[in-house]
Amino acid sequence: MDINRYTPSYGVTKKHMLRLADFSTEELFEFLYATKAMKAKFTAHESTEILKGVTVALLFGDTSIRTRAALEIGIRQLGGYCVNLPYNETDMQDGGENIKDIVSVISRYGAGALVTREISNDELTEFCKVTNDISFINSSNREYLPLQALCDIFTIWEKKGKLEGVKLASVGK
Repeated sequence: MDINRYTPSYGVTKKHMLRLADFSTEELFEFLYATKAMKAKFTAHESTEILKGVTVALLFGDTSIRTRAALEIGIRQLGGYCVNLPYNETDMQDGGENIKDIVSVISRYGAGALVTREISNDELTEFCKVTNDISFINSSNREYLPLQALCDIFTIWEKKGKLEGVKLASVGK
């Protein structure tokens, strides 16, 4: 399917992004067209506050200044608020924390989304089972890098003007 012949509806019904394989081509195109529209507004200094009043929690299993900075700045530019939640497996095992409690608390206090980094797929799946009140976005973990991949695909489309016929190679994280 040629992205340049696609007509966006600007709607995706899936609530969570754990891996890109969970989305159809059309749904991925929706993300890309929405990104293009938001970038055009941002470049023109128009309001892009689609996250106005939304709190996004960041739960990182490792440190990444670049990822954290990109997400925090992006969330603010879209009108949202950001809360950092340090996380490590020791907290989970020794500190008496559990997935149900973490999700329950951030959901109860009004977070609209939880963006994770280096949280295992098993734990992410567990997060999704606990509640459907908030969206879960996997920025990256050992198996998948859906947010980074989507950003890379957007950049390729933006620079090359197409996706069809473009060959890609990925080497490690």
